[in-house]
Amino acid sequence: MEGRKQHSILLVEDDETAREILVNVFSIKFPEITFLVADNGKSGLESFQKHSPVMVITDVNMPVMDGICMAREIKAIAPGVKLIILTAISDKHILESSLSVGIEIDHYIMKPVEFDKLFSVVEQCLTTVEACHSCANDASGEVTGC
Repeated sequence: MEGRKQHSILLVEDDETAREILVNVFSIKFPEITFLVADNGKSGLESFQKHSPVMVITDVNMPVMDGICMAREIKAIAPGVKLIILTAISDKHILESSLSVGIEIDHYIMKPVEFDKLFSVVEQCLTTVEACHSCANDASGEVTGC
């Protein structure tokens, strides 16, 4: 889709191998999207502040700043950003605690990741973002919420 050329997605994953695999498969599946990467929540937050991606895909357990703390900070900056959490079953309690502090997570995907499911979720989020961009942009072009 031509409208997607302007979009970027931030991938935050501390495991280098997993991060490289995600970037490689996403770049093949969504060649029109710019993929930004970070290896922990702190660098993810900094990248988000610098680039304003429309979507963040993050792990939960990471050094320096975990994915839930990063998500809370990002949602405070841009409530309309799409947030996808990738994590192991043992991390489910962290997701539940994030809901209790009011972080809206768009999708939660268990590891090991089923790429067809992940691609479908990303596609759904991009469709929503594109619909929002066509009707609810602020002066800077950022998604203001959907």
